[in-house]
Formats: sequence, C-alpha cells, structure tokens
Amino acid sequence: MQDRFWGKTWVFWAQMIALGAFGCFALVFGTLFWTGAMTDAHGKSRPGAGPPMVITGAFLLLVAVLAAVNIAGRARPVIRCFREGIECSIAGATSLDGVPLLPGSVRLAWSILSLQGFRSMRLRIAWPDFRNAEVTGLPMAYVLLLHGTATNTKSGATSNQIAFRQVALVDDPRSVADMLNRFGANQSERDRLSTWGSVPGTLHGK
Repeated sequence: MQDRFWGKTWVFWAQMIALGAFGCFALVFGTLFWTGAMTDAHGKSRPGAGPPMVITGAFLLLVAVLAAVNIAGRARPVIRCFREGIECSIAGATSLDGVPLLPGSVRLAWSILSLQGFRSMRLRIAWPDFRNAEVTGLPMAYVLLLHGTATNTKSGATSNQIAFRQVALVDDPRSVADMLNRFGANQSERDRLSTWGSVPGTLHGK
C-alpha cells in the first residue's frame, strides 16, 4: 500500500526560472534607467522608466523566491504515514489554502503580504488524534482536508486541520483521502509502516 505522497514541483521550477530571469532583467535595467546610466534609443535619459521596472522586478523576484521555498519543501513526501501517525511537510502554506475556488492572484498576494508563503514546517497528527480526511471543492480545484490535532514538530503549536490544494499534489486528492482513512481505521495495516521514532522532531516521546 502507498504510504507516502509527493508534491508537484514542475510548476514551481517554471516559476522560479522564468520569473527569476525576468525579475533580474527588470531590476538591473530599471536601476540603470533610474540612475541615468542607461539612455533610450535616442540617447535621452529616461529616469521615470526606472521605478516601475524596479518595482516590477522586485515583485517577480519575490515570487521566484516563493517558488524556491515550495521546491525545497517538496524534497520529501508532503504526506507520509507512519506507525504512530501522519507527517505532513508544508511549504508555502497560508491561512487561505482551505478556501476553494479562491483566485490565484488573491492567494499569491496574501502569501507575499502576510509572509506566510515563505514558511516551511512539519506537522504530525498521531493516529488517536486523527479524525478523518475529506475532499472538498470542484473537480480540478479539489482541496484535501486532514482533520485532527496537528502539532508543529518545531514550535509545538497545534491546529485542527491541514489543507492541501489539488495543484500541490501529484496523486488524486480523493485517493490520498481514501488511503489515509483506511490507515486510520486499520491498526494491523498501520503496524506494517515505518516508525517515526528515529526521525527528528519526534512527538509523544516516540
């Protein structure tokens, strides 16, 4: 049985490379125009063209950094089942991830303005604290919700829900939910899983 589920990275690689390149281009040439070190095709100084290019370049570079955070956070399975519970590796998550059909521009802006999109963390839900997994939303915009007491392995902070958007998962969210609920209901199948006792960030002394 599948006990680990991976996150998509190709879209973040595309964002990081393309937006990073355009961002650097806009930032460098915007600075040159702003300072007067570069002129237009007619040899005239255009300092007014500098600020918009610099602002645009800085924003594009922020989005590229956001993409890099998501790539690094998906170097390990985003969801993995252990004998003791479920471990989730979260990168770039925000408080809006559980909201279906939210425009991508709103989500992106909130990720940057709130700085939540630049965080990476690991959360664990022990099987006794796991209630169920469900999928909400419409096809192509599903949201996988894990209900239960989730504990941050670093800070110890707890939450009652973990959300994964469909675009972030390689597997179909419905199949992931089915497998998590199957493990949650079957002790004998969980006993065949690896233990998280030797993994950093152990909970409950295991």
